[in-house]
Amino acid sequence: ESIHGLWPDPESSCTNCTTEVFSESKLSSNTLADMKKYWPTCQSSNTNDDFWSHEWSKHGTCTGMTQDAYFSQGIALYQKYKSKCTTDCYICLTPTYGFEGVNVC
Repeated sequence: ESIHGLWPDPESSCTNCTTEVFSESKLSSNTLADMKKYWPTCQSSNTNDDFWSHEWSKHGTCTGMTQDAYFSQGIALYQKYKSKCTTDCYICLTPTYGFEGVNVC
């Protein structure tokens, strides 16, 4: 089991977007170690860096968070709510990260 992504629903007037490119150097050593453990790529054709870069550019750049904060928040939420899934699933959260429900894949 692993994380696929933290996908915040963007606001219609997203003003916090950045064009910052993903870089492991922007992550703390703890966050990077946790990402390697809980958020690895599942595609043999991609590297972890390819996957994480995609997740950051597509889902993280308009959160207003740093790269470290975005990925560590995803890991923290995964650890907090992973017991809610008994199979592949999406964990749905409120805008303030409260548990809303589970959608089974």
